[in-house]
Amino acid sequence: MSERKRLEDENTTLKERMELALLGYNAGVYEWNMVDNSVYISPQWKQMMGYRDDELPNLFSTWADRVHPDDYEDIMSDVQITVNAKKEHTGRIHRLKHRNGQWLSILGRGIIQYDKHGKALRMVGIHTNVTEQKALQLKYSHQAQIIDQIHDSVISTDLDGYINSWNTGSELLLGYKADEISGKHIRSLYLEEDYELLQKNIDKLMQRGTYMAEIRLLKKSKKVIFAELSLSLLKDEKGEPIGIIGSSRDITEQKKAEDKIKHLNDHLQQEVDAQLWQIREKDILLIKQSRMAQMGEMISMIAHQWRQPLSAISSTSASIELKASLNKLDNDTAQQKAHDISNFAQHLSRTIDDFRNFFKPTKKKVETSYDELVASVLEIIGISIKNSNIELIQELNCHDKFSTYSNELKQVVLNLIKNAEDALLEKKTENPYIKIFTYKENDKYILEVSDNAGGIPEEIMENIFDPYFSTKTKKEGTGLGLYMSKTIVEEHCAGKLSVMNTVDGALFRIVIVKEDMMRV
Repeated sequence: MSERKRLEDENTTLKERMELALLGYNAGVYEWNMVDNSVYISPQWKQMMGYRDDELPNLFSTWADRVHPDDYEDIMSDVQITVNAKKEHTGRIHRLKHRNGQWLSILGRGIIQYDKHGKALRMVGIHTNVTEQKALQLKYSHQAQIIDQIHDSVISTDLDGYINSWNTGSELLLGYKADEISGKHIRSLYLEEDYELLQKNIDKLMQRGTYMAEIRLLKKSKKVIFAELSLSLLKDEKGEPIGIIGSSRDITEQKKAEDKIKHLNDHLQQEVDAQLWQIREKDILLIKQSRMAQMGEMISMIAHQWRQPLSAISSTSASIELKASLNKLDNDTAQQKAHDISNFAQHLSRTIDDFRNFFKPTKKKVETSYDELVASVLEIIGISIKNSNIELIQELNCHDKFSTYSNELKQVVLNLIKNAEDALLEKKTENPYIKIFTYKENDKYILEVSDNAGGIPEEIMENIFDPYFSTKTKKEGTGLGLYMSKTIVEEHCAGKLSVMNTVDGALFRIVIVKEDMMRV
C-alpha cells in the first residue's frame, strides 16, 4: 500500500506541475489509469476543445469520441508497442474534433509508469494544440513544392552570396544538381562584368527590397544564356534581412527574336529610306518635267508677245533705211526712230526678265498679295488669252498681303489659267471666258479660277490631281501640271487646292490660311 500511495502522490505532484507549467498555453493535462480505465482531464484540456470543465466528464470516451477515425488505431498501437517494450515515453500528432467541428492538430506526449513487476499502471501526459504550426508547416511545404516544381530558377543565398537553396527549375536551367552547388558562391553563375554590375545595385535592393535586371548566366556547360532576374530580400520575424531570393527566367530565345526583329526593323528602315529617296528623286524629276512643260508653253507665249515688237523694229529699221537711201533722213527723224527701236528692245528685254524670274525658285517666303500674283501672271499669259479671243474677267476683292513662296504660287495660278484656256480652245466654246475671283473669308485668302468650258467629267474628277493624268486629248499634255500645283499649294504653302464643277464649267479654288502660313 505504501508503494501505491507513493505513486499516487508522485502523479498528483506531476499533474500539478504540468498544469502550472501550461498556464497560458493552448494545452491541457490528462491522466489515464491503465488498470481501471479511469481518466482525469484538466480544465485547460476541455477549454482547448471549446468546453467548460463541467460540460465534459472525466471519461476515456471524452477523448476517444473526439479522435479522428483514421488516427485512433495508430495511437493505441503506439501505446501498446511502448508498453510491450517497457518504455516510458510515447507520443505522436493526431487529430481531435473541436466543439465547432474543426479538426485540431494535437501533439500528444505521455509518460507511462510501471509497478515493480513491469505492469503498466497509468499514463500522464500533455496535449498541445499545434494546429497553427501544422498549418504553417503545410503552407511552407506547399510553397516549397511549388517553388521546386516551377520552371523558373529560384535560388536563395545568405547576405554574403552563398547558395543555401536550389530548386528543380535551377537544375533544368543551369545544369547543376542541388548538392553540386549548395554552399558555393553565387558569383560562379554570372559573367564577371554582369556580377560587378549586380554588386553595384545591391544598395538599391537593400533600400527598396526588390531589384530587377536583364543579365547573362553561365550554365554548367559554360554556355551563356540571357535571363530576366528578379531579386528580393529574405527577412526574419523582426523584418531584418537575412538573405536574398533570386528568380531567373530564361529569355535567350526572346532576346534572339528581339535581335532578329531589330535587324529586320533596321533593314526595313533602310528600305524605307531608299524608297523615300526614290520618291524624292521622282518628285524632283516630276518638278523638272512640269517646269519644262510650262517653259515650252511660256516660249510659245513669248513668241506671241515678241511678234509685234519685232515687226515694229523691222518696220522702223526699214523706214530708216528707206529715208536714208532717199537722203530724207533728218536728225529729228533719226532720233525718233532710234528711240522707238530702243523702246521696242526694252519691251523684249522685260519679257525675258519676266520669263527668267517666273521660273527662278523662291528659296524663302516673301510678302505678296493676290493682286500682285495675278498681275505678274497676266504679264506672261495675258496676250495669249487676248489673241485667243477669250474674255478675261477679273474680280479681285482680296488685297491683303501674306507671306508665301510667291514664284511657286505664280506657277500654280499660271497653270490653272492656261488649263482653262486650253479647255476652251479644245472644246471651241462660244463666247469663252476665264474668271479670276479673289476674296477673303475670315482668316482665309481665296483665289478662284473658273471657265465656261463645260466642266470635268465626274468619273475622272478624283484623278485629275494624280501624276501623269491628263484631260487634254487633242493637245499633248504631260499630266504633271495639276499634280505639281497641288503639291506646291498643300505641301509648300500649307494651303488647299480643290476643284468642283459649276453650271458653266470647272472651278479651281486656292485657299491660303494666314495662321498656317505663319507656322510653315
